[in-house]
Amino acid sequence: MSYLGNRRGQAAILMIFVVSVVLVIATLMVFYNSSSASPQGFTDTITFGYDNLNSVTTLAKEFSNESIISKAPDLKQKFFELAQIRDSALNQNQLTSYGNFFAKVVREKNFTFENVSAENSILYKLSIKQLFIQASSGNSEEIRNFDLCMLFDKDGNYLKELANKELYSVHCGK
Repeated sequence: MSYLGNRRGQAAILMIFVVSVVLVIATLMVFYNSSSASPQGFTDTITFGYDNLNSVTTLAKEFSNESIISKAPDLKQKFFELAQIRDSALNQNQLTSYGNFFAKVVREKNFTFENVSAENSILYKLSIKQLFIQASSGNSEEIRNFDLCMLFDKDGNYLKELANKELYSVHCGK
């Protein structure tokens, strides 16, 4: 008889263990199914933010290249006109992926695009201050603030910063 008494105590402990395992599994399922705790949502936000930054720099390169190649007397005006055409062609959802790029360039004309002197060569400098891009996925959000400074040669080719550190330090303060 004493053997049965001990068995009843073991059954209660076993039930506590089973209930605790079920509660832990249920908690994990709720945690990983919520959008705010999803690791994928955070990764998507970071990736989307990088894509937006890449879109802004690609657009700036494209407009700068076309402005320089056209041999326009006023580079800033030509850059503005190209941005204005693209701005009017984009819808609201597409515009948000460029952050405040079009606001700075088209609506505020708050940028410089000029010829800068360099040792034995012609350089063009594009500078747009206080840009931002914003990316969000679920409850995750990333906002990146930056100043854009790009240098181009006389043919409109973008001079990469890593390969031209000295030029960038002189003309862009980097």
